[in-house]
Amino acid sequence: MKKVIYFLLGTMFALSSCFEDDGNYDYQELYPPHWMQNFTTQPKTLVGYMGSNVNCTGSSMFVWDTDSLERASQVRYEWVFNGRVVSEEIDFSMPVTELMEKANIKDYSGTSGHLGSFNVIDRETGVTFMAKVNLWLYPFYAPYDWFVLADDNGKTNLASIRERTTSINGQNHKDVTVMDYAYEEHNNGASIPGKPVFMSWSFSRHVGSQGSITVLTDQAAYEMNAEDLTKYAELQELFLDGPPANFQPIIRADIDRGSSGTPPCTFLVNKDGKVYTRIMSANYLGGQFLNTPYEMDDKEYSISYFGQGLYGGSLPCYDEKNRRVAIACVWRQDITDGGMENTISAYRINMVPLSGGTSIPVYGFAEGSEILNISTTNHISWGISGTNQLYTVFYNDPAYPNNTLAGDFMVDNRTMTAGDPPFIRWYALKVKLDKESQILVSGNHSSFTTSNNARYRTFYSVGNKLYYIQRKDSYIDTSYEIVEFPAEFASKITCLTYDYYYYDRLVIGCENGEIYIYNIEENIRLPQLEYEGKVKGKIMKIKQLGSRTSNHDNL
Repeated sequence: MKKVIYFLLGTMFALSSCFEDDGNYDYQELYPPHWMQNFTTQPKTLVGYMGSNVNCTGSSMFVWDTDSLERASQVRYEWVFNGRVVSEEIDFSMPVTELMEKANIKDYSGTSGHLGSFNVIDRETGVTFMAKVNLWLYPFYAPYDWFVLADDNGKTNLASIRERTTSINGQNHKDVTVMDYAYEEHNNGASIPGKPVFMSWSFSRHVGSQGSITVLTDQAAYEMNAEDLTKYAELQELFLDGPPANFQPIIRADIDRGSSGTPPCTFLVNKDGKVYTRIMSANYLGGQFLNTPYEMDDKEYSISYFGQGLYGGSLPCYDEKNRRVAIACVWRQDITDGGMENTISAYRINMVPLSGGTSIPVYGFAEGSEILNISTTNHISWGISGTNQLYTVFYNDPAYPNNTLAGDFMVDNRTMTAGDPPFIRWYALKVKLDKESQILVSGNHSSFTTSNNARYRTFYSVGNKLYYIQRKDSYIDTSYEIVEFPAEFASKITCLTYDYYYYDRLVIGCENGEIYIYNIEENIRLPQLEYEGKVKGKIMKIKQLGSRTSNHDNL
């Protein structure tokens, strides 16, 4: 053992002799910048929108620990994105389009930004001190912006609301810009002809990075790129063999690409109640509308309503002719030929009327009934399996002349049979609503506190007053209370929706064009008014941009 120790000591002595410093080196102090934070682990975030500038301020990212004027004269700067130097100024402001061209960036930011760097380079030694930068570039309209459809005395006003957050002295400030007749602004003054009927948003990545906006009027059916509202197509141009006779769509509903890879599909409801469909690839390629209407079963049908579902999930609809609920979905069919190794999966569109027994007559409402709302909901979880989805329906029944009825029903998505949930919830409101009343239901499965609260709450309007049904946060408690929303509105409420991601803001549109955004995150009984604005005309629909998940409502 001693021999081994002596051997190691001898080896260490020999190595130290080889590396003996004889003092023939020159040393130079580098004086690196003192970064304001660790930009290696927390890159600097920069944001820019088409039509405005990206502001890059390197001077706010560091200080010098030595004489700043002298040291500044000894260095130079580079801003590098996509491997290209776009500026050598310490601070600069550049239009988004110009920056994208200089950096050869072809696409706007999606779920991640464009990683780059701000470099401080010592002129004499060439030593580079680098700070990472994450650049987010968006089109003119970006996630969390809003589009508003309003009827301005018979004219179609497609307005926009843009929210931008800026930092001033370390404090965030939200700037809101409202643009009436935004379509005209982006299409060289051309207008959407006719009286507005309907508006929808779809993920539609083949149209643009922010999806597409469709506006239907009594004279036109336009689909627009939601990036900048430029016209993409008229819907009659998207039929395989030309549009059907007397084509005048009044509703568009989409089931966008699901997390499991199910392809997207679109339903167009014509004025006569017939439905025209298309199915696309999972990447939104191909797919044109068939010019023959969908055949649901051996009965003639007339669809008058498409309800709210989860993003990428099934949609409830109402056959007014037969007074029954149907479920529209994308169905996978496995075709096997000679063994499992030869199984092919094909997707097709399914619209199936409900059957089975339930206390809610979804397979055949009484004659004279009026359906007000059918939505996916999620306020009962106990006893509901993965193959069952819960829905809520609000309707008027002739047997109850003074009350609107509400009830829950389950649907088995394998057989499309309806049944009662584990604890039957059926009740009569103390008021009779009508089709002018706005009803907002959530079926989300998100885990945020505000979205969890939303699933136990249903809003409804009566004229210019707003109420909500507050259910207990319990799987078996059937009790609820009716609460009046503590705010006054000058005119009738004509639109209700949520800020789709966290459900922390309630958006209210009115007949006189007024828009209110309330923050309900802290206390629904003491909501905070975040924004009050106005557009020209009666508000019909408000839609928000942004990528949903299968846990979110398709608002």
